[in-house]
Amino acid sequence: MRAENIVKYKDEIMSRPKTEWHKSFREKKDLRKESKKDLKNLGSKFDESLTAMGKIAKLRDKKAKQKEAEKMAKV
Repeated sequence: MRAENIVKYKDEIMSRPKTEWHKSFREKKDLRKESKKDLKNLGSKFDESLTAMGKIAKLRDKKAKQKEAEKMAKV
């Protein structure tokens, strides 16, 4: 049915105007640059959170080792 409609209304379909972008090329290019900057900022925040989580994990491991040492000293 779709193919029939394409053949039947070919002239009407071809006479439609081409789609246009609402933004100019320059605006799109600027938007891409801003997006990349935001992505870099997001990446640095993510890296900071990972290092903070790493520090927390190190402290947790250190406390666990201390508890084990205390248990071994009691025995």
